[in-house]
Amino acid sequence: GDKTGLTQGSGYYAINGVGIGDRIIMASKLGYQTYTGTVTVQKGMTVVHNIDLTKGSTTDTTPPTVP
Repeated sequence: GDKTGLTQGSGYYAINGVGIGDRIIMASKLGYQTYTGTVTVQKGMTVVHNIDLTKGSTTDTTPPTVP
């Protein structure tokens, strides 16, 4: 199922309990374009994924297809 995480002022986030494999990650904030990307989760590993949001209106939030 879907997992969510919230950031505080620092922008750090953690999403626990994610299954292994390719996963779609989305980030959004009012006044910024929605970010969509993919990460690969491996067993026993911590994934670090930095996100830079671009100022502007929200864009299409349809997630990409994971191969």
